[in-house]
Amino acid sequence: MDEAARIRVLFASDTSGHTAGYHVVARAFRDAGFDVILTGRQLPDESASAALQEGADLVAVRIMDRDPVEYVGGLLEAMRRGGIGEVPVLVGGIVGKRDAVRLREMGVAGVFGPGSKLSAIVDCARGAVESSRAA
Repeated sequence: MDEAARIRVLFASDTSGHTAGYHVVARAFRDAGFDVILTGRQLPDESASAALQEGADLVAVRIMDRDPVEYVGGLLEAMRRGGIGEVPVLVGGIVGKRDAVRLREMGVAGVFGPGSKLSAIVDCARGAVESSRAA
């Protein structure tokens, strides 16, 4: 993949613990040719600011401890305020079925729970970024 087409994905999390899955998914993105920016635990405003500063094409958020709708809603609002509301967001981690539906209704490009196939996550990310770049 040429440098201009490389996808920059910013990884954020609602907690600093339980990082094994976070790093496994980040490695899968790196192996697929993405530029990966790991930020660790951040508040929604901090993640939006980091995404803007890093020129992220995609934001991947891991939810473990917080209410996913509240946390991601805050992130999406902060991204809109920062002028990057068109950047796709993926959510992974512990998300109930109702919350997953709500997140998709809010505009999240994909929601992935434990056991999701890495190839499906990467494919969803690539498709979401390609769609946002074409818009």
